[in-house]
Amino acid sequence: MTQINPLDSSELPAAPKHLPPRLMLISDDETAASRWFGVSLAWIIAAAYLFMILQFWAPAHGGVDQNGYLVGGKQLAATGSTGLLPEHPLGFVGAMWVRVAETGVNYPKYPNGLPLLYAMSIWIFGSAQGGPGFLNAFLVSPISAGLSVLGMYYLARQFAGVFASIGAMLLIATSQVMLLLANNPNSHASCLACVIWGIYFLVRFWQTAAAWRGFIGGFLIGYAATIRYTEGLLALLIAIVGVSMVRWTSWRSYVRCAWPTIGWLIPVGYLVIFNLVAMGTPTGYDTTNESKFGAAFTLDHIWQNWEKLIRQVHDSGLFFSAPIGLLGMFIAWKHGWRRAAILWAWLIPGTLIYMSYYWAPDRGVSYLRFFLTLLPPIAIGAAIVFDELSRSLPARRLIATIGIAGILAMSCGLGMYRSITGLEDGQETNVAMETQHRSNANLAALGQVVTKTAPPGSVLFATPQQLHYLQFIGNYECFSPEYFTTNFARRLEQFEAKTDEANDPMTQQGERRRWLLSVVENRSESYLITLQNELIEKSLADKKRVFYVLTKRWYDASLKRFSKRDSAYEAKLVARYDDMPRVEPDESSDKPSTEPMRKMMGSPKSKQPKDNPQPWQIVEIVRKQPVVTTK
Repeated sequence: MTQINPLDSSELPAAPKHLPPRLMLISDDETAASRWFGVSLAWIIAAAYLFMILQFWAPAHGGVDQNGYLVGGKQLAATGSTGLLPEHPLGFVGAMWVRVAETGVNYPKYPNGLPLLYAMSIWIFGSAQGGPGFLNAFLVSPISAGLSVLGMYYLARQFAGVFASIGAMLLIATSQVMLLLANNPNSHASCLACVIWGIYFLVRFWQTAAAWRGFIGGFLIGYAATIRYTEGLLALLIAIVGVSMVRWTSWRSYVRCAWPTIGWLIPVGYLVIFNLVAMGTPTGYDTTNESKFGAAFTLDHIWQNWEKLIRQVHDSGLFFSAPIGLLGMFIAWKHGWRRAAILWAWLIPGTLIYMSYYWAPDRGVSYLRFFLTLLPPIAIGAAIVFDELSRSLPARRLIATIGIAGILAMSCGLGMYRSITGLEDGQETNVAMETQHRSNANLAALGQVVTKTAPPGSVLFATPQQLHYLQFIGNYECFSPEYFTTNFARRLEQFEAKTDEANDPMTQQGERRRWLLSVVENRSESYLITLQNELIEKSLADKKRVFYVLTKRWYDASLKRFSKRDSAYEAKLVARYDDMPRVEPDESSDKPSTEPMRKMMGSPKSKQPKDNPQPWQIVEIVRKQPVVTTK
């Protein structure tokens, strides 16, 4: 009986005329037992990976980007829209929100796919202040990271064998940029999960012509675009699949090939309609020039960023294995143009668009996070090389296996080590898994104290970093004390003076900046103090309690504004929380260390600067009680 090689299309039987041409199955000489072993091992690795990253999980984050997604999701759960309209002109709104001049409503400039996931957590687990609905929203990213690692195995199996596909999932799992974003409630982990599983179902549709697979694949790829706009470039993959599968003389093949496009259009159409109705623009970035070609995206930026990108992909992305992956992407052409076209159409457009982007800080994860969804095709390329080595050296398979294992150990081990120590370009930084965990755990603990002390509906004053988080978990009217200072007005004026509104891309929208300036510009310090005190007076008159969440330094500076002898208010300390400091591993001490992974791997003591743990104070502003005197 003739053996058919599924990699050679000339040996495949012709597809029935009523079905579109399909993608060939990958060559697979493993036994059924080895395939089941590979699937079982992939699930075990994904579960272990999720367990590991959850050891560094805390339900909090003080980032400005994260505020846009989280508070946008909270608003979506409560009102059906991500819009936010504070009652007071100086009510706190994060810097990543854009204001619509006609309505005064603020919207996150980011797409609303991730806020919808956070809204689902609130709908499912409840909207109680500081309750499970808000805390479980922070599980979206780690669960997405675990799903991404698992999906990486299934996707790589469409290009390589069992052993090589396990290697691909390990490369993605231990990438430094992946590990440092796994617990971050930003857009990257959830977007990666949608991209990997979407392309997997798209490739499976290419193989089987099953409409439901095509619809799911298109929907997930489209939903990725509702999390990060640039993932809309992946529509090119849907186009490649559709064009290659159409039988031009069969109308039924057009219908079948349309399913991925239909799935893609549902989330993308919803996003575009929402943006046009809410903001009057296709994206929230249009009002900040951050989606403008010739301003945010230029050819000059490509020339400036290409070396940085190559260096950081090797350093913080796929250490040592990135060149191997690119080699494998070229080898993929040997197995037919279809698989190679998927990989290259996935990698090239997104790489060029972010190389041309104006925001390219010279730090590993800060810049490389944009490229997280572009690492899988390189990891698949590495799996193709591993597969070629093991298949081309059947008599020396043991030697090939040992060599591949050595490459994986080097790449994965260095990725883990860099993530633990926070190394970027050889320099130890504060961007480390344990450092981030401790910071988030401190903020989460502070949030618990605040939500137990300040009831819903209270007026809350805090610094912006704390408000980014407290605004999400608490039902408060939020204010930043710095808004009521002349220094704040001066910073706005300086930024306005040096910004070309028509051409310069800017992180903060000009409309919002001018609105804030209209309230505080040319105002004296005494006027702003009066404005703040009037806000407190009105809140107390409306039976709302007023709290300050500040460190000792901010506490002393802020209370001077209403602690004069003739003031009608007084400050009452009601709770406090002291940050937990970093504890270095000390072999002579029996005290537990906050850096268990560093100690376990024998890493040296951290060279990071010492912590400056803050003593947080929750102070309530109350009316002074009249002094009772006796004659």
